[in-house]
Amino acid sequence: MAPVQANLPALVPLHPEPVDGDALSMRWIVPPDVLGFVGATTRLPRVLQLLLDDSTIEAVSVEPAAVLVASAARALLAPRRRRGAHGAAGRSRPA
Repeated sequence: MAPVQANLPALVPLHPEPVDGDALSMRWIVPPDVLGFVGATTRLPRVLQLLLDDSTIEAVSVEPAAVLVASAARALLAPRRRRGAHGAAGRSRPA
C-alpha cells in the first residue's frame, strides 16, 4: 500500500488536548498544515483503523492544526429514554 503522503516528516510532534464539552474525545495538536488536508478521513494508519473497526473510536477528522478523535463511548454513555415494556399505556396517570 502506498504511503498516505510521501512528503511527511519522519516524526511529527504532537500533543493531546481535551475537547471542550466532550470529555470522551481527544484533539491531537500537530503543526499547521502538516497533513495536507482537512476533513473526514478515508484512510487511517492501521492502528487507528483497527480502533475504528472495533468501535473503540467513532470517527477521526483532520483540522488545520489537529486531528480530532471522537470516542465511541459517548454513544454508550448517552442517556436513553425507555418507555418500559408497556409503552405509554403502562404509565400511571395522575389522579
